Amino acid sequence: VTHLAPAKINDFTVNDDQATVILDNGEHISAKLIIGADGRGSAIRQWMDIPTRQWSYNQRAVICCVAHEKPHNQCALEHFWPEGPFAVLPMKDDKNQHRSSVVFTEHGPEKHSLMNFTDEEFETALNARFPETYGKVTMIGKRAAYPLSLIHATKYIGPRMALVADAAHGIHPIAGQGLNLGFRDVDKIAELLSEAHTNKEDLGSASLLNTYQSARRFDNMSMVAMTDGLVRLFSNNLPPVRFLRRTGLKLVSKLKPAKQFFMKQAMGDR
Repeated sequence: VTHLAPAKINDFTVNDDQATVILDNGEHISAKLIIGADGRGSAIRQWMDIPTRQWSYNQRAVICCVAHEKPHNQCALEHFWPEGPFAVLPMKDDKNQHRSSVVFTEHGPEKHSLMNFTDEEFETALNARFPETYGKVTMIGKRAAYPLSLIHATKYIGPRMALVADAAHGIHPIAGQGLNLGFRDVDKIAELLSEAHTNKEDLGSASLLNTYQSARRFDNMSMVAMTDGLVRLFSNNLPPVRFLRRTGLKLVSKLKPAKQFFMKQAMGDR
């Protein structure tokens, strides 16, 4: 692997035998296949002129890293508050400091955003939502806010090009599955490329790319539909919807097969 940084792409060219990246310094880099792993605003997707389906959830994710007195024991949690989901994701300890990443989902006018809180006010809000098992919580570094939306490419492939992860699909973080989907994309295309290399086949052939798209599209679309449904379910405060929501969660908790199914899904285990 050759890491070129900093570097800027000026253009691409594709012919029957190879694809070429043209850098701003005039350097040309050619290969049998270009993989677009450049995020939601993918320049490769735009160059391929692939349309997307997308919409905004009119929500923001306020994120930060925190330190806490007691260990997280490698557990993640997500609580569904009226203002939006609140997730705590375990991180590796740093110099005996227990750490986690926090995702605060919020909606409403930006003037009421948690980003406008002082650090002291924000830490008070954090401690009010963290379970007591974490002990006292303090913020590390700075907060950041990102608008939440859904984006899904109408296709993942083009001549000698393929999209993976957020370049192909960006979902709401409500179930924490965006990263898992990206891993599964990479796993599948790596498997196909390894097989093609072993069999001395073209690594950028149309048949390989079509197999990749077919293998990943249903899984990704299913997760898009599931997370979108969860956002709408937990953003709705109508009494009948709240009742069905509580009842459904209690049933899942009591039914071991259902609970194990959702746990496997959450862990990205297929």
